[in-house]
Amino acid sequence: MHAPHSRTCMDADASARTRRRILLLEQDEYLASLLDMLLHREGFEIVALSSDDHARTVIHGMTPPDLIFIDCSWISQDRIDVLADFAQRIEWQRVPLIMLMSYYDAEKIEQAMNLGISDYLLQPFEPGELLDVIQRYI
Repeated sequence: MHAPHSRTCMDADASARTRRRILLLEQDEYLASLLDMLLHREGFEIVALSSDDHARTVIHGMTPPDLIFIDCSWISQDRIDVLADFAQRIEWQRVPLIMLMSYYDAEKIEQAMNLGISDYLLQPFEPGELLDVIQRYI
């Protein structure tokens, strides 16, 4: 019997210089922690933020990441300015935005696509699905 094939995006020992950076905007600390652990193990550098105010401060001081995962709760009327910040900054306009959703909502998906979201991922998802989405965009 063969051992299961382990899928990785890159060597987990990759230097900080070659690591891809992912910005994670997620309020659920448990999910953020799981994603951080999984993605870090796959060789990614993770910047995880849960607060709107803190997110704006960090985002304005950092270079654009390679990919952004954003919880669907951030696609609401009172939080849209974070997405507007991305759209207004030229160097951030090409960064893929992937929305994380806990249930399928066609209206929310359409609204998010109109705001610049590249794709969405329904939770719960398998680690392989997450890695497939990442590989598709970076």
